[in-house]
Amino acid sequence: GAFEAIVLGDKTNLDPELKMRYQMAGIIHILAISGLHISLLGMGLYNLLKKIGLGIWSAGLLALVIMLQYGMMTGGTVSTMRAVCMFLLSVGAKIAGRIYDMPTGMAAAAILILMENPAYLLDGGFLLSFGSVIGIGCVWPLVQEGMDVLNRKKRSEVNEKGKIRDKLLMSFLASGVVQLTTLPIVLWFYGEVSVMGIFLNLLVLPTVGIVLGSGTAGALLGLVTVRGAFLAVVPGRIILRGYEFLTVLLGRLSFCTWIGGKPEVWQIVGYYLLLAAAVWMYRAGVMKSENGKIFAWKIRAVYAGMVCFAILLISYRPHENFRIACLDVGQGDSELILTDSAAVLIDAGEQSAANDILADLQKYGVTKLDWIIGTHPHADHIGGFPKILDYAAAYDDLTIENVMVPALPDDMVPTTRTYENFLDGVEKNGLSLTQAVSTTIDLGSASLEIIPSPGEDYSSLNDYSICTYLTCGSTGFFFTGDASKPEENDLLSSGTLDHVHPDVLKVGHHGSRESSSDNFLQALCPSYAVISCGYDNSYGHPAQAVLDRLTEAGAAVYRTDQAGDITITR
Repeated sequence: GAFEAIVLGDKTNLDPELKMRYQMAGIIHILAISGLHISLLGMGLYNLLKKIGLGIWSAGLLALVIMLQYGMMTGGTVSTMRAVCMFLLSVGAKIAGRIYDMPTGMAAAAILILMENPAYLLDGGFLLSFGSVIGIGCVWPLVQEGMDVLNRKKRSEVNEKGKIRDKLLMSFLASGVVQLTTLPIVLWFYGEVSVMGIFLNLLVLPTVGIVLGSGTAGALLGLVTVRGAFLAVVPGRIILRGYEFLTVLLGRLSFCTWIGGKPEVWQIVGYYLLLAAAVWMYRAGVMKSENGKIFAWKIRAVYAGMVCFAILLISYRPHENFRIACLDVGQGDSELILTDSAAVLIDAGEQSAANDILADLQKYGVTKLDWIIGTHPHADHIGGFPKILDYAAAYDDLTIENVMVPALPDDMVPTTRTYENFLDGVEKNGLSLTQAVSTTIDLGSASLEIIPSPGEDYSSLNDYSICTYLTCGSTGFFFTGDASKPEENDLLSSGTLDHVHPDVLKVGHHGSRESSSDNFLQALCPSYAVISCGYDNSYGHPAQAVLDRLTEAGAAVYRTDQAGDITITR
């Protein structure tokens, strides 16, 4: 799986858990075809063709054609095409006898890609790819120049050990510069940053070329001899095993990953202004320095202080007392409740939604879920929980305290693989299931009333859904799971909902015509209604009849299939 991803860009057989480990360790970039791959293969091919006797023109043109086809074969992602464009310009410059410089190549590649599709400007892959190039091609040379000034006097005194130490230091600083340059982009799209990635990349970057070369040789030899191909990939497999061991080892460290959450736009602008100012001061100091005095402790302190302040600015999160995020999980349900002292996740959509939910938790800076509530054991509500539970059991950056499920008759307890995986995940975290009973959970700035299903002989699991009434001050929110008319009628007739008058209703069963009856809506009288459903789903949710009933009840309707994530703050 990892071999295919590194050599061919094919992640079909890549183990999701291994991908998560690479991401947390900060080396996920080696699994995407990028400048590292193109430069190693492309320049290696170009130099090989020259050594076997081809001239600059013929070697360059042949290398260009092959690498262009390689880029298209590996999927033609933004990062791949950026790398291919820059490689084409680099070799083209050699053929034409011109000088190639990275900033110009980067700018030309960006223009070509954006001409094809301007929307790439908002794409995470585009921003990360070009952000990394800016870091290594524009910012790092300035830092390197300053280091050269510092070492000018000492260069004659440095022994072999000192040279090795300096190389390691320079590699560490180069990795750190790229991390600083791309930090806001990573936080914006992923909400987390690998702290240990700076150190691990010191080992990975020099050795990934062996993996790439080994895999490429194996693929080519496989056309002739299987035994030769097997032998060729042995070095790459050994190194990949080493990567996997290191990612597992680092994943056990509580400080391996920093979950910073998603920054605001003003924080990103301020961060880059501070970083630019720090680099400008650094550059100005280098130009005016003599004999390495640029690195006097006063200037070092100012420069380091500005960088630290920029990091503090991008990591600042205003204190919020209350937030609800109705997550867009397709044809499923998932709601995240955040208060000043607690976090609750109600449902987790289908299995395919788990990664998106984990990304949302990281975006909001959630490291602990006080409760996860599975309203009822259908796959579109609990399908994502097994992976979230497995993640919490394996890594220290997410903790789950309690798990709540509905009380079900013995003959209604499911035996599906999804439910079994859910139970396994609960066990891995050392937790036990809490069956829903009428109670109120204190969430600090809000309270969550648990309203279990009043019936015991429903024919559908939907009607055993746990309902919850969240109140924050005078504002109320009612979550209904997949409750349909039988449960709604029993809740009304039992008087359970006499005190429930929500401002916002999470509509039951994705807006199915079998839910949200007239009597139910008249009793609750919500001002707003949120429907969680998938775009163009095969069930026809939400039903037009339900939309009409909500309109008649005076509720403004918001839908995740149209608006994506729906966030409510107070």
